[in-house]
Amino acid sequence: MNILILGSGGREHAIAVKLSENKNHRIFICPGNGGTALEFSNIRLPLTEPFTELIKWCHANSIDLAVPGPEALLMSGVVDYLTSAGIKCFGPFKNAALVEGSKAFAKEIMLSAGVPTAGYNVFTAKNPALQYLKQLEPPYVLKADGLAQGKGVIIAADRTEAENSLAVFFDQKKFGSAGEKLVIEEFLIGQEVSILAFTDGREVRLLPASQDHKRIGDNDQGPNTGGMGVYSPVKIINRKHFEFIEKKILKPFLKELERRGIIYRGILYAGLMINKDNINVVEFNARFGDPETECVLPLLKTDLAEIMCACANGSLDKISMQTEKLASCTVILASGGYPEEYKKGMEITGLDKIHSAMVYHAGTKLENGKPVTDGGRVLAITACGADLKSAIKTAYENVKKIHFNGMYYRTDIGKKGL
Repeated sequence: MNILILGSGGREHAIAVKLSENKNHRIFICPGNGGTALEFSNIRLPLTEPFTELIKWCHANSIDLAVPGPEALLMSGVVDYLTSAGIKCFGPFKNAALVEGSKAFAKEIMLSAGVPTAGYNVFTAKNPALQYLKQLEPPYVLKADGLAQGKGVIIAADRTEAENSLAVFFDQKKFGSAGEKLVIEEFLIGQEVSILAFTDGREVRLLPASQDHKRIGDNDQGPNTGGMGVYSPVKIINRKHFEFIEKKILKPFLKELERRGIIYRGILYAGLMINKDNINVVEFNARFGDPETECVLPLLKTDLAEIMCACANGSLDKISMQTEKLASCTVILASGGYPEEYKKGMEITGLDKIHSAMVYHAGTKLENGKPVTDGGRVLAITACGADLKSAIKTAYENVKKIHFNGMYYRTDIGKKGL
């Protein structure tokens, strides 16, 4: 198969690596990054509506399957355009991607489907939001309704902080159009767990559960990021939890979408809050998580393209998905200063010394044939092992072989899972 992946992050690199395990597949990535340029065929095309050049290129290169990575692309309707042009896609149409594109929409679907989630209300002005805060107990959860690159959530410890946060949304307009509508939720207690599920709109196949580390600093200190590391499996989730997630969360959610004439096909990412046997949905995303993908996709044994095509064709019921019974740990190497301002163009060394681990490039590019930093999250280092302790050990042994000026990483990824 000729497969085109759309995106430039560590997620897209991990998808490409997994797809390439089948040597019959030829992989293209648009636009890709420094790491994908070394292994696959990067191409440069405008990824904006109406995707005329992209469609023309796909036809000219006999693309059998297109795999859009980022949520913004899905919300721009890339699957709609490509599918209309006769190009098979793995990913949801725009009306289905709205489960991530609008938190208020996702909440409405959950409420109608009876899916457990935090109580909430939606606001487009500051004063009504102020009144609603008075009805809640701290801490308070404030979320931009639209896409904010994973940084549109504020958890306010007290009323004063919450009221100041409203100014961030409505006066300072920090989140732009994404924050024109605000979702305020009750605070959920527990641990967050990520579930990535393949779906054709009815059937689901779940990848192993994983746990992300959102804060920039050790012991979950400091501001939120796009994710600083992940581990799998997660000991607080068991077989009964998986059954509940499939039967009481994922399938009812998909069924309610279908009732409204929306067929969701692709990856459905469920961010869950687990408190013993109490499970609530924090959010749904319409694509592979990043960096969760770099952690759990290496555990997949079944041909990824086969699963993706089954999702696109509506025949996932014919797929028996197999995963490795291993643990996995992914550590993100970030630019100094991230998630705020950071420098680019720092040469990356030590990649040739990596052993028994995988390096997925995220914010990198090639200069004179050498990889340099080109983003906040630069590399994802993933190691698998017979147990989590060995996976963590191998991951960090390889992290220490890599260097670039200002390199920063958390030192505690996976420790809460031991």
